[in-house]
Amino acid sequence: MQKTIFRKNALRLLPFLFILYIFNFLDRVNFGYAALEMNQSLSITPQMFGLLSGIFFAGYLILEIPSNIILHKVGARKWMARIVVSWGIVSVFCGFADSANHLLILRFLLGIAEAGFFPGIILYLTFWFRREEMATIISLFMAAIAVSNIIGAPISTAIMQNIKFFHMEGWRWLFILEGLPSIILGVITFFYLPDRPEQASWLTNEEKKTLVESIRAEKPVLENSEGHNFRIILTSSIFLRFALIYFTFAVGLYSITFWLPQIIKKLSHTQGYMATGWIAMGVYILSGIGMIVFGYIADRTNKRKCLAIASFLLAGLFLFLSTIFFGDTGDLILIALAMVFVLSIVGPLWGYMTTFVKERQAAIGIAFVNSVGNIGGFAGPLMIGFLMNSFSSSIEISWIFVSIILVIGGIVLGTIHSGRSPNAS
Repeated sequence: MQKTIFRKNALRLLPFLFILYIFNFLDRVNFGYAALEMNQSLSITPQMFGLLSGIFFAGYLILEIPSNIILHKVGARKWMARIVVSWGIVSVFCGFADSANHLLILRFLLGIAEAGFFPGIILYLTFWFRREEMATIISLFMAAIAVSNIIGAPISTAIMQNIKFFHMEGWRWLFILEGLPSIILGVITFFYLPDRPEQASWLTNEEKKTLVESIRAEKPVLENSEGHNFRIILTSSIFLRFALIYFTFAVGLYSITFWLPQIIKKLSHTQGYMATGWIAMGVYILSGIGMIVFGYIADRTNKRKCLAIASFLLAGLFLFLSTIFFGDTGDLILIALAMVFVLSIVGPLWGYMTTFVKERQAAIGIAFVNSVGNIGGFAGPLMIGFLMNSFSSSIEISWIFVSIILVIGGIVLGTIHSGRSPNAS
């Protein structure tokens, strides 16, 4: 029966959540593609671009934990709908920014609007899937990161190159046309998502009971208040280490993601925006395959931690090797391989992390790890912009910095051992 329940839930929930995450990530990182035209239009320096890329996560951090607490109380359907509509509206407004300072404000507001979506979805998935299924499900869900770029890279660059309606530049239409679908999807979310398995129309009463009891047996509900759970998390060395690990992952992910279009254009010597988009699409196709394969292997072998550590170390290694001058083509291949292994971290890592949290701690714990960890999304791009500004726009020093951070993530993950309680110190 468990296989039937898994299949039903996966087919009903995963495609829709996958689509939401595609647009969530696209509305966040299309900034990197817009930069190909936007930076010149608004006179944005490398250091300012790093700040604009990272400021998103400052807003994200502020509301991440409160957002997940609210979702746990009011339900996924209402709160997710609010989040999706909000980020769509702000993304559209980014298309009307007339200065770097205006864009700075809007990027900050975009982070506030999106806060809670990703940890909320991870929490939501723990309501529907058992521990042994989570790495696979999270990998499939987070493959949307790769798919958003597979789809977004050629579409974003095509919009910039071909759409100039009402004398507006292409990068403006990129934000507008890619933000509007999120508003529509937010409305659909309100009517489509059930909050809990008990409300699932596609499950029989026996299947609902079996699912709820099996998940409850894995993650017994604690009687502690949220305040007590929050204190446990803040004083738990395991949660703090997971936050640090996720910080290193975010540094790697967003440093490469935001700067990749500009790096591709430079190293491949392409002419026009669309050629850059096609190359980026190829990078993310490989990354998506890596994510799914690593997540599947992690669940089948129960080696989530080992696979996550290997991905951290290999990502750092390939990124470091790209600084040793293998030629433009060689460097681009090495950076692409680094991206493949950065994204291969997510399924095994989140699958491993969710084994440490009980339900009442999950809402706060997952949000805490994600929000604190995503400071790396602010620090990484900002540091790259600073280093490029300090070293005559050379990216090599920046990649060495990021590769070291990724290796540190793998080392810290190696210090965490299964079988310890969430409030272990």
